[in-house]
Amino acid sequence: MRARYTATAWCAALALSALAVPAAADDGIADLAAPPTGGALYVQNVAGGNHLSSSGSWVTTNRPRGDEDRQHWELDANADGTHKFRVAGAADACLTEERGAAGNARLNVGPCGAAATDWEVREVTADRYRIQARDSGRRLVGAAGHGALAEARATASDGPAQDWYLTPVSPPRAPMPATPRLDEVTFLTTHNAMHNTEDQPGFLVAPNQPHAVTTQLRAGAHALMLDAHHASGRVRLCHDIPVLGNCSRARPAADFFADIAAFLAEDRDAVVTVFLEDYATADQLRAELGGVLGEGGALADRVFRPDAAGVRQDGWPTVASLRETDRRLLLFTSDTAASSRTNGKNVLGFMSQRDWTVENHWSMGGGLGTGDWSCHSRWDDIPLSRQEDGFQRLFVMNHFRDVPMAPTYRTDNEKVLNRAERFCAPAARTKPNYLAIDQYRDGDPMAAVTALNRYVH
Repeated sequence: MRARYTATAWCAALALSALAVPAAADDGIADLAAPPTGGALYVQNVAGGNHLSSSGSWVTTNRPRGDEDRQHWELDANADGTHKFRVAGAADACLTEERGAAGNARLNVGPCGAAATDWEVREVTADRYRIQARDSGRRLVGAAGHGALAEARATASDGPAQDWYLTPVSPPRAPMPATPRLDEVTFLTTHNAMHNTEDQPGFLVAPNQPHAVTTQLRAGAHALMLDAHHASGRVRLCHDIPVLGNCSRARPAADFFADIAAFLAEDRDAVVTVFLEDYATADQLRAELGGVLGEGGALADRVFRPDAAGVRQDGWPTVASLRETDRRLLLFTSDTAASSRTNGKNVLGFMSQRDWTVENHWSMGGGLGTGDWSCHSRWDDIPLSRQEDGFQRLFVMNHFRDVPMAPTYRTDNEKVLNRAERFCAPAARTKPNYLAIDQYRDGDPMAAVTALNRYVH
């Protein structure tokens, strides 16, 4: 299992509520914990992954935005074992309740000397805490609604919505192991890799990449995001623009996978991942790719299947072991039906991506102007910070706009390491495994991949 931001070492679209619950001794929660007090941290809801923010008139839980949304807090220990949640950088502003009628209250910040700023922090597991007001006994609990007002209600609640991570803003790092696991490394990933003027010659609107997939692979982009559509009797890899009819002229998927097979035969150290945004049926995909992925095909024995390898029980293998066994191709599909081992796509080796990864929302905004660097999940029910016993999901970090436009994509690529470390790694509580960008030749995104591959959390 990949090392995470753990409580012992460094310790959603959800709004915040503080709810009345039984005393800690009655619900099995541990005694008062000693959470980290040595630097700024995020107070992050387990159920939704959003961060506690003091940027508005009231305290809310907002999408992770690094240091741009007053989401940094510091913990001050009191003599009686309670703590104050101080707004980082503020002289005298701490988390407090503002009580209203019928036992309800909203959460706000107030002078740190007030009694209502003392909170009991109790450890649920080695990585989760529950936060309870000392005077009222109400507990902080997540409720639906990004940016909604935080409030305190006199209603019992349980489950992960009342659990919180205390995620360091600047987590400690260790050098990359000599034999890293797959979930410890970062791969340069080309978004819409097939949408390039070499694989699709002729008029192409806003190409995402400058070169053919084979060239991308040889340049070190060893993860490919590809769109699959059925057009003109074949499954073709194309960015579908119906008014242009471009999919009917695109290369068939089998040709692209033949290119991948040739590259893996050429570079015996390469481990390649394919993310298929999949609009084909299982029968259509099997008809198209059965020759290369089916029995006797060039890639049939090179596909690594995490479901068959017991990754959920045993963790991800090392990259070296993938090379030794020659299982150097991972296939993911957006089709959730591929979760079933009897599904035709799963039979080919495609795993349902939602079973194995977390992924942030794909768009940073329009092709020009300032980008939205907030880092939140593209799937509401799977926050970036999702943890599961014995298993760590791979983190796919998207870093591109609605439309690739120069010079914006160059500037974005120059800043990808900054966003990865300041915004997205804290949101996911780990560094990205896949760094997905447009126009991989501009802005040197490979330098960011190299930097991320020097350490683990």
